Amino acid sequence: MTAPTAAYAQAHLHATATEAAAQQRITPKAGQLRGRVLQLVATAGETGLTALEVYQQYAWLFGEPTGGLYSLAPRLSELERRGGWVRKSGDVRDRRAAYVATDAGRAWVARNPLDVPDA
Repeated sequence: MTAPTAAYAQAHLHATATEAAAQQRITPKAGQLRGRVLQLVATAGETGLTALEVYQQYAWLFGEPTGGLYSLAPRLSELERRGGWVRKSGDVRDRRAAYVATDAGRAWVARNPLDVPDA
């Protein structure tokens, strides 16, 4: 099981050269983004969050991430595929799948409190 905060990022199967280059640029930051995304999803409980909802909460707590929604949405897929930290809940809101934290994801969050900057 790959740790949520490990330094990796994954481009999609049919990524263009520009998308692959963006993946390389985000890799050093992806671990922190993934950890924060997991913390937000776990905090949402059984309601879970869609990628757009993650983005909105992230921007409110931490400010606009470089790359916006497209820096955060891939982190959900990585958390699902590379560790089983989250799973799709089966709910769809505004045509987007909602994700909830798994037992492993909730346990990780319990050991790693959300690092919200001081206001």
